[in-house]
Amino acid sequence: MYGIKFYNRRNELKFLSNASKPFLAIIYGRRRVGKTRLVLEFCRGRKFIYFFVNPEKNSKLLLEEYSEQLKRCMDLPSYIRPESWKEFFKLLFDYDGIVVFDEFQWFTRVDASVPFELQRFWDITEKKPSIIICGSIIGLIKSLFEGYQSPLHGRADVRLELKPLEITAILEWLKDLNISRLEEQVKVYLVFGGIPFYYTLMQKYSVRSLEEALRKLVFEEHAPLRNELGNILREAFGKDYHTYASILSAIAEGNCRLSEIANVVGLKPTSLSPYLKDLAELLDIVEPELPAGRKKGALYVINDFFTRFWFKYIYKNRGLLEYNWKRVYEKCLQTLNTYFGEAFELLAREIVKKLARENKLPFTPTLISKYYGKSPQGTFDIDILAYNVKKKTTLFIEAKWSEIDYNRALETINTLIEKSVYVKIKPVKKYYGLIAKRILNKEELRRKGIIAIDINDLKNLPNFRKINDNPFNRHLF
Repeated sequence: MYGIKFYNRRNELKFLSNASKPFLAIIYGRRRVGKTRLVLEFCRGRKFIYFFVNPEKNSKLLLEEYSEQLKRCMDLPSYIRPESWKEFFKLLFDYDGIVVFDEFQWFTRVDASVPFELQRFWDITEKKPSIIICGSIIGLIKSLFEGYQSPLHGRADVRLELKPLEITAILEWLKDLNISRLEEQVKVYLVFGGIPFYYTLMQKYSVRSLEEALRKLVFEEHAPLRNELGNILREAFGKDYHTYASILSAIAEGNCRLSEIANVVGLKPTSLSPYLKDLAELLDIVEPELPAGRKKGALYVINDFFTRFWFKYIYKNRGLLEYNWKRVYEKCLQTLNTYFGEAFELLAREIVKKLARENKLPFTPTLISKYYGKSPQGTFDIDILAYNVKKKTTLFIEAKWSEIDYNRALETINTLIEKSVYVKIKPVKKYYGLIAKRILNKEELRRKGIIAIDINDLKNLPNFRKINDNPFNRHLF
């Protein structure tokens, strides 16, 4: 584990280091996001004991495993054998290091009494270790600390939600893997996103290009990520796995409205809500998005790059994949550019959110979403609409995975201006932008008050705070 370089979690490590001891910390985030690695980095050079909650083991076996670990760490006599979790925690609270419970939420399956025992000893014991609790089924781990009926409600001194790495950290990682061309780096990100585990695999498998990563990690017969999302869904939802997979497959194919998903899956729209809520709150891979200006009619989007990719290319081809993976792989390579166009819109959304966090936009958005509307010419969409309700200010952005020259950029902006007339919200001030793979004459566009960004700006996003605030209520030319 320590042989792999640790990337860009400085703020999280500092946050943990600043906590007053003894502390009870909860660290949660989607699977593979690097929670265990973060905790091990924090514990490096400190005395600690690590327990993994294996849901495949029963309570008795897990208690025996933990007791043996504890005896070794505390150098306890061999005759000491805790017969219950109460006895185990009595011993554990004499430990003078850091205690880590990884995937703690599985105690709800293994033995629901454990959170109660932990709470009781935490409340009544004066001398106690610092305890770090990790979990990847986000909704379950949060409910253990936030639910009013939960024994651990209000006990956490430290809460840390671990998000995927930003693209800047991934670009650095890929450079270290000798994938140095920027466009290739961005393509890799558009498939694998910011999940550290996938890049760890690239390092282990000596990957040097996207095509090699896809072949070795995803498509080959024994590729480690070939069953990735299937395993995640089976672990989280058991026998209901197929329903959740069907829903994600429908969304990956562009069916984002409730009625569209229901039609593909074969369920009533009213029956879908619990499944969609689980995918959003338990796994954090689906995001309900209410388009600007609407009070109902949420759209459902997959907010994780690899989940999108897996359901688009692996899930729908799993039959053919079993006996002819090369054919599926070649078909994928032939259509990748179309996929990049779709995935780049998600990256563009990340860019706008980062600009907003860093106060680099001419206003602070209260909403960032896609927009669907109607005009006399028919239906239309706007890739990104950022809006501030109080200031009645809107930014309209088009995302394009292509090289765009100056004239085409102006045509794109003029098209946005035409669409904006038919947007139901009526802002007082409007801004327009373009995010693309490459934009020629970016500076000239910016001088005209256009927010122009391409992949060469990713490592250091420009500041548009004081950009020309011309409302652009007419065509540029």
